[in-house]
Amino acid sequence: MKQTAFAKNLEFIRTSLGYSQKAFCGKVGNNSKAVLSISENTYLNYLKNCTTPTLNNQNIILEEINAAIEKHPVLSKRFPKGIINNELMEGDLEELSKCVLTETASRYPEKILGLYYCYYMSTNIDGDKVLNYGLLQIAKAEDKSEYFARGLFTIESFDILFEAFKKIQRGMELDRVFADSAERIVSGEASVSADVIWISVSSENGNENISMSFDLSPKILTKNPNKEFLGSRGIALSQSVGQKNKSTAFPIVITKKPVRESNAVLNKYLHFSYSYIDESEIDALAENSVKLLEDMQKMDSFNEQLMRSVVSINVKNGIKKILSSNVFNSHYYLSKEMEDFYREIIKPLRQNPENE
Repeated sequence: MKQTAFAKNLEFIRTSLGYSQKAFCGKVGNNSKAVLSISENTYLNYLKNCTTPTLNNQNIILEEINAAIEKHPVLSKRFPKGIINNELMEGDLEELSKCVLTETASRYPEKILGLYYCYYMSTNIDGDKVLNYGLLQIAKAEDKSEYFARGLFTIESFDILFEAFKKIQRGMELDRVFADSAERIVSGEASVSADVIWISVSSENGNENISMSFDLSPKILTKNPNKEFLGSRGIALSQSVGQKNKSTAFPIVITKKPVRESNAVLNKYLHFSYSYIDESEIDALAENSVKLLEDMQKMDSFNEQLMRSVVSINVKNGIKKILSSNVFNSHYYLSKEMEDFYREIIKPLRQNPENE
């Protein structure tokens, strides 16, 4: 019987990591030197009987393999963090390992060069959160080995952003397009790894400083090496100096094609996720408030105004405590959201020729 691609790739990874079949299997706990938690007999069954693990076991094996590769001095340079997935295990990893370095060093960073529409919610502490716009340009630096970034993140409307984007696409300099807003233009450095774009920019007077990181899908390296990179979502940290000295972290989306203002799907990627609030915490607050109300009504010196004040303070403090433990201290992106973002935002841009 012919050996499956999955089994062949398991053997390639095992030998590349320098393990015998016995030492490769039987992992117990985090301190074990073995890589896989399956037994040696199960491993041999995959190799000799041409069987494949269940999807759940396959995902566990891939997680353990990626963890081992990340620690390996050679394979970690050939395979970006977390890149080994079910699709790649059905291909030829040995052949792939010979070309990943070249793809990473030359082709992939070129994908991120260009002009981007930027979307984020207003960062004002007071007032309603409204959609804000910006424009970001990533290009090769003069020495050709580094990248630089320039942009403006205080554009008043989508129409102004759209027209400015077209002018720069036609060759007009960003500084000239936004000559009236020169003091708000930021510039700095951009760098690219296998799974992150990192950007750090500042205004010329140093009063505005913005750091941004954006997700990159490792699949672009191998699955679709020729496909255009159309954008990503990320997190920005803005630091202002002066009378309005403040630091603000917020989600941000960049795309090479316009996402129309009517696209409501975009909105959910401009907010952080937060922990699920256990309803028992809300129930406890309600019960506590009712009990407090009942106890105060039984008092000989009952005072309705005092009662209202005490209950109000109790409820406010309870709500603050719930929000603090479940929302305010839990700003993050879920890993699943990255897949959803590409499916709901980037894929339609790729399929719709009107988004030019």
